Amino acid sequence: KIYSEVGHGTTVKIYLPRGKDKSSPRAAPEPASGPTGNRELLLVVEDDPALRALVVQLLHRLGYRTVAAGDAASALRLLAAESDVALLLADMVLPGGKNGAELSREAKALRPGLPVLFMSGYTENAVIHNGRLDPGVRLLEKPFTTRKLAQAVRQALLER
Repeated sequence: KIYSEVGHGTTVKIYLPRGKDKSSPRAAPEPASGPTGNRELLLVVEDDPALRALVVQLLHRLGYRTVAAGDAASALRLLAAESDVALLLADMVLPGGKNGAELSREAKALRPGLPVLFMSGYTENAVIHNGRLDPGVRLLEKPFTTRKLAQAVRQALLER
């Protein structure tokens, strides 16, 4: 799948891995409906600026407020400054020396009980087998639909 965004005279293309469902080469678009937010504040951590902007836009449409960061250090500063962050939504692969799992551990040290939802282009089994995540963590596999994002966020917020 390709996501394109044009701004300030530049086109940015993001190539996302193909979905697993090969049953239909042109599946009908999934309705964007799904669970919606109650203006909870979510911290989105994604190093790709265009993908971060897209996730933030989708979350706003779903009824959430957001703050966003491109790396773990910035995310931890935002978490310290924003007392009402209800969920950390973080990519597994981040620049700057800390991955999503390390960010999660430090975030939970600052905010015990903070729910974390990871995003990754890797399958859950591959991520766990590589030792990047502990079993039982919440993982939203990329690419995802708006509906899957809505469901994963709502479930993570309900399980806190």
